[in-house]
Amino acid sequence: MGEGLTSKEISEQFFSSVNTVETHRKNILLKTVEKTTTGAVKYAIESGLFGD
Repeated sequence: MGEGLTSKEISEQFFSSVNTVETHRKNILLKTVEKTTTGAVKYAIESGLFGD
């Protein structure tokens, strides 16, 4: 997500279905209490969860 990849691109990299990626994406948004992917990535960066 932090690299701007689509769910399809992520699913291809991890050899999983697009639905699995979408479920993980939704769960991340719920856990970070964010409404958008951008908000979740910003949260991760500010929290130190997204490294260099």
